[in-house]
Parts: sequence; structure tokens; C-alpha cells
Amino acid sequence: MNATGAFFRRAAEAPNAIAVEDADGTTMNYGELARLALRFAMAFTPGERVSVCAPNSPTLIAAWLGILAARAVVVPLSVTAPPAEQAERRRRTGARRHLDTNALETLSLGDALDGPLSGPATDLALLLSTSGTTGEARFVAIGHGSLVRHTASLVSHALDLGPNDRIGAILPLAHSFGARMVLLVGLAVGATLVLPPSTGRSLAARWPADARLTWLPTVPTQLAIWADSPKGHPGCLRWILSAGAPLPAATRLATETRFGCPVREAWGMTEASIATVDGPPLQPAPGSVGTPVPGVELRLTDLGEVLVRGENVMLAYLDDPEGTAAVVDRDGWVHSGDLGRLDGEGRLFLHGRSKDVILRGGNTIHPAEVEAALLGAPGLVACAVFGTPCPQLGEEIVVAAVGDATLESLREWARSGIAAYKLPTRLFPVDTLPYGPSGKVMRRVVAAEYHSGRGVSGK
Repeated sequence: MNATGAFFRRAAEAPNAIAVEDADGTTMNYGELARLALRFAMAFTPGERVSVCAPNSPTLIAAWLGILAARAVVVPLSVTAPPAEQAERRRRTGARRHLDTNALETLSLGDALDGPLSGPATDLALLLSTSGTTGEARFVAIGHGSLVRHTASLVSHALDLGPNDRIGAILPLAHSFGARMVLLVGLAVGATLVLPPSTGRSLAARWPADARLTWLPTVPTQLAIWADSPKGHPGCLRWILSAGAPLPAATRLATETRFGCPVREAWGMTEASIATVDGPPLQPAPGSVGTPVPGVELRLTDLGEVLVRGENVMLAYLDDPEGTAAVVDRDGWVHSGDLGRLDGEGRLFLHGRSKDVILRGGNTIHPAEVEAALLGAPGLVACAVFGTPCPQLGEEIVVAAVGDATLESLREWARSGIAAYKLPTRLFPVDTLPYGPSGKVMRRVVAAEYHSGRGVSGK
């Protein structure tokens, strides 16, 4: 069993089909991509951990496939993370090889591996980072078997995709949503992955039409940006899949009006990948994140917390048995921390979280990580970080600060320690912070005070 098996079968069946199309129109077919991936595979050994940090490109895609084909382990790093954070994550994961943009282009490649190596389903394939309860990053260990079985379920039952589809590849592969939906699902169905010229506000709303996309997996942040831009041509899109954060109803409506196609939602978490999809053949249900993907079980606790179990679930947190046991119970149920309800058709609707995590632009941010990065800042006596709703990004990051530090000074202080998307965007000056019996800051009390009144915004 190998996570790349479906891709290599597609390459053998249709080697001349276009696998990747770059922003300048340059293409690489399935046969060419397979050969390049197998040349990359010869550079790695089974079990070796390889950190990868580069924007999406045909070469990056080939490198990912090659590492997995060799049964080495991909350790994706965000290109927005500061060097110190990247170095720390390489150290903690044991990644002794590192591929950035320069290394991808200059790595000496020799002969090609004959084909992807097979092995046990529980062999480690990916180490994806996510925020832990203490703010320190955890690394989610995902096996080849989970990737193979869950990808097959998504392909055959949930997404209605095929070889004629052109998929917009704007999600970074370092994100679980991008790795699953763009790389594994897209290539498993034999579709063409279309790379954008850029990301963010510079990615014009007309790009999906100009690129002749038929399907686009993305996050609410990108849809909100397009909703605020001049009207674009609807193009060829059949439907859009949004995940990573709640999708505001106004953003959904504006997107559907702009592109002339339904916007559907999916839900999951790094520890359990995509667990539900509001996909064909069901009719779209605004506000719902869909029904469970085949092979995935879903249930709600008495308090409404969403629990998930199945082939989509991680092996464990790397080197953290206590953390794993706190999230995955003895019966294999992952406790998501999200609160929801099920309708009569089994569709899941989310309405809050039992955890303190902040969802911003498709990224999961733990307040404790931001608080740790702010410690020691000049003028800061104490702080508490929490989220507040934002129509464009899902949530803003608010720092309640005791002392005379400014928002700008706090952002500058923390910039070298955490990624830019984790920096606070609003300042809430307070005289004191409330503490509970355990000595921990009561973030929800601070957040309630903030939402009743005042705060200083920033960018």
C-alpha cells in the first residue's frame, strides 16, 4: 500500500493527459510527472523525514509524490512561518533533509525508482502541524493506509470529479485541506491541477474563468476577497468547496452570484482530515457542512460536541501519547471541540466551539501560542488572546493587554517567533485579567467584556 498508488495508476492509464498547468500555461502530463516523481523518489530512503517548504509548483508536486513513493515522510512547513519556527519544527520532527524552492530546483536527480514502494498501512506518510492545547505545535502522524482509503472514499462518493475537471490549486500543500483535496484527490481522479499566478488580493476574481476551472476547493477568506472585487465572468465552474472556517451566508450568496455555481462546505480537522462534505448528489443546504464521507462515523455528545471516527483519523500525535489520549478516546472517537447539530437527513450544522482555538483564514491558531510569543514585549505586563468574528477571515485575533504596549509594538515583538497570520490584529487595553482557581486566565470572561464594549483595531 502506498499513498501515491492511485496517481501512478492514472499515469499508466493516461500518460498524455495533462496533470499540472502552470500560471504561464506550461503543462506537464501524467507520464512526465510520474517519471519526475520517481526520480525524486530515488533521492530518499524509507522512513526518512523530509521537511518541505515552497509555494505550489509542478516541481513541488513531483517532490511530494516522490517522497511518498519512496515511503519517506513528508513534513510540510508553511512558507509564511519565520525561519526560527521552521527550524524548531524540523528539529522536533527529526527532519534532517530540507527542501525549499532553491533545493527543489538544484537537487541532483539520477535514475528513477521502478515504482512506488509498498508496505504496511500504518507506515508513516505525513507529519502535519497543528496547535496544541498548550500553544506548542503538535505533529499529526498520518499513515499511508489512511491516505489511500480516505482518498478513495472522497473520490468515489463525495465529490463528483473526473479526468475532465480542471482544479484550481490555490490551497498550499502545507495545509491538510490542500494536501488532501488538491494533490491526492485531484491526481487520483486524473484531473488537471491549475496553478494560479499568485495568491491573496492580487489573485483576480476573473482568474477562475480565465483558467477555465471546473472545480475550486478554497477557504472563506479567498471567497470574501473575491466578493469585494469587481464582478468577474462566471466561467466554467460547476461548484466550489469551502472549508477551514465558517462560511458567512453573505459571502456564500455573493460568491454564487458572481460565479454562477453553488458553493458547498466541508468540515474536518487536521487530526481527522475531511470528515463531512455537502457535495453531490445531495442538494446544497446553506449553512450545512454536509454528511459524513463513507468510512467516517459521526456522533454528538449530550453537550453537542462533534465526535468523529474512521479511516480518516490520524495514527497519533508524534511523541505525545498523553496528548493523543486526550483527543482520541479508547473507542477511537476524535473529540473535535466543535459544537453542532444534525438535521433529519444527517447533515451537520456547526454552531460554535468548546475549545479556545481561533480559526482565521483557514488556519487554526491557539491563543496560548500567541500569548507565549508576546511574553517579554516591552510595556506588556500580562495578556490574554482570543478570537472575535470577522466576515472576511472568520475571526480576528484580539490581545487583551495589561500595560502600555501598543498593538504595533506587540506585533513587531512577536513577528520573529510566529507566522504573520498568527499576529494579533486588535488590542483590548485592560487594567487586570481575571484568573480561575487553577491560576489560568479566564479567556471567555475577557472575551465577553471585549464584546460588550471596546477594542483598538489594527492591521
